[in-house]
Amino acid sequence: MTTKRNSKYFKTNLGVLSTKDTLPLSTAGTGTVSTSGNIYTTSAADQLQTGDWIVDTAQDTCRMVVCIVSTTTGRLGEAFPSNVAAIALQIVKEEDIEGVFSINVAADKGGDIEVNGVVVADGTAINPSIPEAAKGSMYAPIQPLVVDGSVNNATYMYLSLVNSGV
Repeated sequence: MTTKRNSKYFKTNLGVLSTKDTLPLSTAGTGTVSTSGNIYTTSAADQLQTGDWIVDTAQDTCRMVVCIVSTTTGRLGEAFPSNVAAIALQIVKEEDIEGVFSINVAADKGGDIEVNGVVVADGTAINPSIPEAAKGSMYAPIQPLVVDGSVNNATYMYLSLVNSGV
């Protein structure tokens, strides 16, 4: 008889970001997304799941899907600062952020970068803190970061706890 054992290991994700994207890296969905308050609508069906994050790089913001109402509509945990009008759907999938507990971003390529719309000076790095309410939890929630490495590349590293399924 074979016994399967679930074991976990840390995965280190390293890279240089030369565009404006999120950490963890986002993926392109199909079609567009619009919002009105905390309600979203996609132009293509079955693009999002509860726990996924919709990205709006123009507002340097990501919002989590908390409820699916239909194949094209649902509710966000919080509204975007301004409603989103038919932008290309960009998603951080739940499975890509689940288990991430540390994100480090450095402006070490010869100039300033921006993280969530805030300037990070050349020669410095940041490691955004875990929300106070989640401290002490091994699985504290980390929100995706919008990082602009399009002018001066940004170096990143993030750690995630991965289930090997063995």
